[in-house]
Amino acid sequence: MRENKWCMSKKSALLFIAFCFWIVPTYLYNVSAFMLIANLFGYTAILLCMIGILKNPRDCSLVFWLIVLSVVAQGISTAMANPDLLSTYARQYAKTIAFCYFLDKFTKGDRATKNINVLLHYLEMMIFINLATLIVFPNGMYTSGVYSSNYWMGYDNTHIRWQIPALAISFIYSFATKQKITIRTWVLTLAVLLSTLIIGSGTATIAVIVFAIGMIYILLGKRQDKEKGIKLFTPLAALIVSIVGTIVVVGGTIMGSQIEIVERIASALGKDSATLTGRNYIWVGSLTAIQNNLLWGLGYETSDMTSMRLVNTTGYGSSPHNLCLEVLYNGGIVLAVIIVLIYLAIHFRLVKYKDVPLISVCGLWLLIISVMGITEPQYSSQLRLAWIIIGNIPYLCQENGLLIMEERKRE
Repeated sequence: MRENKWCMSKKSALLFIAFCFWIVPTYLYNVSAFMLIANLFGYTAILLCMIGILKNPRDCSLVFWLIVLSVVAQGISTAMANPDLLSTYARQYAKTIAFCYFLDKFTKGDRATKNINVLLHYLEMMIFINLATLIVFPNGMYTSGVYSSNYWMGYDNTHIRWQIPALAISFIYSFATKQKITIRTWVLTLAVLLSTLIIGSGTATIAVIVFAIGMIYILLGKRQDKEKGIKLFTPLAALIVSIVGTIVVVGGTIMGSQIEIVERIASALGKDSATLTGRNYIWVGSLTAIQNNLLWGLGYETSDMTSMRLVNTTGYGSSPHNLCLEVLYNGGIVLAVIIVLIYLAIHFRLVKYKDVPLISVCGLWLLIISVMGITEPQYSSQLRLAWIIIGNIPYLCQENGLLIMEERKRE
């Protein structure tokens, strides 16, 4: 028995090290030696991914294959619009596919709970280190591009992109293993709250408020391992919020009829009207580019290329700053259809588990990404991580003895 426990601990340690190279805090991009090792690890992961897929392609989930399809679709767009960047795109997104492959593999089977716990430990470490840098270096650790104050996890708006996954995974893990909120989760929540208060990011503040309100609603309806009441938080609801929010906020801003509540929220967060005005230029430029390349989009571009196209300068409009527009910009209607299929696949995968409280946390996680994605770029590794983990959540439910709807009906 001792030998078996040591073996499992060794596997967990190796997985933890792997996450150190897969999920790299922004600060370490400045350390050339680390990045050299990370790149070598990445290429090794790509090779192992190719071998694993060729050996047993059926072992991969539907969500993973849809993510691969989305990468291929954007690759076709890149070949059509920017063929000179195709090799760069292939190298970058081969690593993305490898990351998704191993994440998909590690969150399935009889080790799902242990492996998700390893990921949670890594994200917790990142967040506590970042909090320390906020306290020790109040004016920032380094300058990068147009951002003068950067910390362990980058500039202010980037922190929440990993803090929300950490919070969601922590609550999911607590509900799956203990059926309650653990001290570990409360400590992590406090760290995220302190980080948000110190940094003063509007995006982070909104995300934390939405998460808090959503968790209160889930906890009010929670009865041990079951949830009562209307299920507000689902992957489909997150998709609808993203689309409707884009139409209302982006459309209203461009038409010069900003919604009063949006203006009030921006004002409460210390943002003046120039904030939405700046987004207006980016959104108009994005829509113009999308209209001219509606079916396939523009594929992969460097940040400077995108900025020049959208606002005719560099360092300002490096993305469309909206999740829906990002998808259309990168891959047009073709990519948008694939992304919708991903949300639908996850939604119908979770339907029979809908009374389990942690399923609502999954929906809340995706909803917050949608809310942040109305005015910020969100089509990234953080979103793909959410898709993979949430798509494989049934393995976590089964491993921890949480009932499914069909089983209840038989009782």
